[in-house]
Amino acid sequence: MNCLRLPICYASRAIYQEPSTSFRILTSIVFFTSLLLSVIQAQSLTVKTLDSTGNVGESTSQAVINGKPAISYYDKANQTLKFITALDANGTSWAPPVTITSTTITDQRISLASVNGLPAVSYVDGTSQNLKYASATNASGQLWGTPVTLDNQAYQPSLKVVNGNPAISYERFGSSVSELRYVRALNVSGTVWGSAVVADSSPDVGDYSSLRVINGKPAISYYDYRKVDLKYVRSLDADGLSWGTPQTLDSAGAVGFYTSMATVNGKPAISYYDNGLGNLKFVRALDVDGTSWASPITLDSLGNVGSNCSLGVINGLPSISYTDSSNFDLKYIQAQDINGTNWGTSVILDSLGQVGFSPSLVDVNGNSAISYFGNSGLKWVLYGSIVHADISVSQSSPLADDGPSVIFGAVSVGRSSSPLTFTISNLGNTTLNGLALTGQTENFIVNQLSATSLPAGSGTIIFTVYFRPTTIGTHTTTLHLNSNVVGDKNPFDIPLTGSGVPGTLIFLNSSGTVGLVFYGVPKWTYQVQRSCDLESWVTLATTLVESNGTLPYTDLFPPPNKAFYRISAQAAQ
Repeated sequence: MNCLRLPICYASRAIYQEPSTSFRILTSIVFFTSLLLSVIQAQSLTVKTLDSTGNVGESTSQAVINGKPAISYYDKANQTLKFITALDANGTSWAPPVTITSTTITDQRISLASVNGLPAVSYVDGTSQNLKYASATNASGQLWGTPVTLDNQAYQPSLKVVNGNPAISYERFGSSVSELRYVRALNVSGTVWGSAVVADSSPDVGDYSSLRVINGKPAISYYDYRKVDLKYVRSLDADGLSWGTPQTLDSAGAVGFYTSMATVNGKPAISYYDNGLGNLKFVRALDVDGTSWASPITLDSLGNVGSNCSLGVINGLPSISYTDSSNFDLKYIQAQDINGTNWGTSVILDSLGQVGFSPSLVDVNGNSAISYFGNSGLKWVLYGSIVHADISVSQSSPLADDGPSVIFGAVSVGRSSSPLTFTISNLGNTTLNGLALTGQTENFIVNQLSATSLPAGSGTIIFTVYFRPTTIGTHTTTLHLNSNVVGDKNPFDIPLTGSGVPGTLIFLNSSGTVGLVFYGVPKWTYQVQRSCDLESWVTLATTLVESNGTLPYTDLFPPPNKAFYRISAQAAQ
C-alpha cells in the first residue's frame, strides 16, 4: 500500500495561561501540496498540541459531547486521569485541562462517552485494579463526581450508552484465566449499576474489547489471547443481560489486537491489527446483526502498521486512524465507498518526532478529528475539507442538539403563553443556509424564521414559539431545524414541554343566557357554582367532565348586574 507523506509548514499562537505556567503554545500545521490535491480533493490539515505539561496524552479517548470534541487521557507524570474539551464545535480553541481523579490509574485504555448529556469515563484504578466509572457534574466537564467501583481485576474497558444507560465491556482476570465481561448501569446517570455478566467465558479472552450497539443490541469485538483470534459476540437482548454464541472472525495468524468497531452503512465493521504480520486489517458483516461476515481485507502493510487503530464513519465513509510503529507516525486511511469495499491511499498526518500513539477518531462536522499521544504531549488533528457551516441555537442559554426540553410551564387551556425567543448563530466558516423548521403542533405555535440563510460571522436569526394547550395535561413536541450542516446537528432537534391546566371560557348568548366552558380532569364530577359577591356561592349543577377535559354549562337565569362562576371537584368516577 502506497502512502503519502505530506509537506507541512508551521505557525504558532498562544491560547491560554495557567497560574502555574507561562503561556502555552498551540501549534497549528497547515499543508498545501499538488500531490495531495491529485488524490484527495481540497483537504486541509490542522495539528494542535493541547497539553504538554509533563508526560501526558497516552490512552486518549475522544467523543463529541454537547456538540464539541472532548478528550480523556492519561497523565503519566502524575499517574492521573485528565479531561479537556473544545470551546467550539470545530476545536478552534480549547479549555484548560482538568484532572478527573487524583488517585493512581493505569496507562491502559481509558474510554470516554457522552452519558445523559455529560462527559463520562471508564478506567482501571492503578492500585486496586478495580474497574471505575466517573461522570462529570456539569456539561463542560470542569467538575466531576465521585467515581463508582464496578468490578475488580479489570483490564481495558470500553464505555458506551446501551438502551439509554451507560455500559462497559472489559476483560476480567481470574486466578488462572481471564474472561470477557459486561456491566450496565440501572439508571441513565450511572450512579447505580447491575451485576456484571460474562459475555464470553472462554479462557483468556477479552483483550482490546470494543463495545457498540448493533441493530439495537450491545455487541463486542475483542481478542482471544489463547487462540490469537479476532472474535465478536452480540447480546440476545437490548440491555445485555444474556449473550449469544461468540464468533471467530479471523484466525489467520496472530490477529485481533486493538479492535475498534463501528456501524458501517447499517452493518457492524471492525478494524484491527495483525500482530503476526504487522498489518492493518478490516472486516464487515454481511447482515445488520453480525451473524455472518465477509472475508477480512488488509488495508496497509507498509512496515509495522495498524496498531492502536480507531475506526469511525466520516461523512458516510468508513475511516481509520492508526500508528505506524516503524516510523512513529500518525496514519489515516479512508474508504472510497460507504461499505468499505474499496479503500484509498493511506496518508501520514503527523511525522514530527515520535507521534501517533493511541489515536482516537471521531467525526467533527464532517471532518476527521484524531486525538493522540506524541512527543510526551496530547495532540489533536483535524483533517478534511474544513469549509463548513455549523449551527448554534440558544434560548436564554445555548441548547444542546436533542438536549433537555425547553419548558413553557403551566398555561390555562385555550390561552397562550408568553413567547420564547430562539436565536440561531453560524459557528462555521461558510454560509448556513436551507434553514427550515418542522414539528409545529396545535399546542406549540411557531412564528417562522426571520431568515433562511446566515453568512459566516454575520448576525443571528430568530424565531419565537408560543405554547397554547388545547387540553389538560402534559404536551410535548420536538422542533426539527434543518440546514446544510453536515453531521448530527442536521436537523438540530429542540424538545419542547408544557402543561395545560384548567381554565374557563365565558360568552354571552343573544338570549341573555351565559355560556360557560370549564376545563377539568376527564371523568371527574364537579359542582358548577355562582356568586354575586365572591362570598356566598350557590351550586347550579353537578356534572361530569367530558373525556376531552371540557365541562360546558349554560346559566339560563344569570343575575342582572354581575356574577362570578367557579367549579368545585367532587370525586373521580
